[in-house]
Amino acid sequence: MAFDGKINLHFTASRHIIMENRLTDLEIRITHQEESIDELTRTLLSQEKLIAKLSTDLERVQSQLTTVSNIASQSEETPPPHY
Repeated sequence: MAFDGKINLHFTASRHIIMENRLTDLEIRITHQEESIDELTRTLLSQEKLIAKLSTDLERVQSQLTTVSNIASQSEETPPPHY
């Protein structure tokens, strides 16, 4: 059984269209992934800035607490004279 040239061309053309569609789908997926990666990168950078600020704030609060804790606690203080 010999293949007709038209059938063979049709098969090749169909295969070409299928491959083009697959390629287009892959390009679309890559574009969406690139957008997702860009968004994740922006989020990560924003969180890094926030963590740096919170670390600075925490150091400041710890310093303030150290200063306050150097003041005698209520149990160590002598009661006022009216007691």
